[in-house]
Amino acid sequence: MTSRALPVLLVLAAAASADLARDVEEACREATLDGLRAPRQILCAAGEGEEGAPGEEGAPGEEGAGEEGWAFDLTGYFVDPPDDDPYGSAILRADRGALHLEARYNYEDLDTGSLWGGWTLAWSGEVEVSVVPMLGAVFGHTQGVAPGLELDVVWKALELYVEAEYVFDVDGQDDSYFYMWAEFTVSPTEWLSLGLVAQRTRAYDTDVEVDRGLLVGFHVRSVSATVYVFNLDRDDPYVMIGVGISF
Repeated sequence: MTSRALPVLLVLAAAASADLARDVEEACREATLDGLRAPRQILCAAGEGEEGAPGEEGAPGEEGAGEEGWAFDLTGYFVDPPDDDPYGSAILRADRGALHLEARYNYEDLDTGSLWGGWTLAWSGEVEVSVVPMLGAVFGHTQGVAPGLELDVVWKALELYVEAEYVFDVDGQDDSYFYMWAEFTVSPTEWLSLGLVAQRTRAYDTDVEVDRGLLVGFHVRSVSATVYVFNLDRDDPYVMIGVGISF
């Protein structure tokens, strides 16, 4: 097993010790969300602060306003690209109120890390919308500054999630690049999601500009596992596996 798979192993180890955190999170969800599904960025500070007053339907607001405490999400990926060695990637997210922070590794490029800061805005109503404008610093094999955006839209059992950024590479405009990850899913049950996925990356090369495929995800309390299969219409499809935990 290569050292690049270490981020996935760290996530699995964290999941094994997270029973208490899951119970607290589940209780908090039932108390504050009243059984309604919420966007990814909505925070739940168990045992701290007061529940924020709901805003008017359709009105924008700062996500998590009036809430205290940190909420974390750690996701590790195992990627087996065509004609290249498998590797691991990781994303750590931290939220407190509207403040959103991220640390990524092997995301923009191999042997490359990035640190991000952003602010979460949300629109409530029948359709839940969460928008996070961000600014990041990229370092390692690729170096630069990157403005970015995360978008999450939920309507009943349907969800659209998009991550996008443009890296201004310090080596020049020719090395600058637009990255994108998008998922469109339907969740027939609380523990299962099915959908479509697309990404544009330069961490590895494929013979298409935008990789696209199918996904199936499984969710048990605060732990999730998702399998992605890309480029099924090509001669060299490939697989990605993601494991995440919220705490």
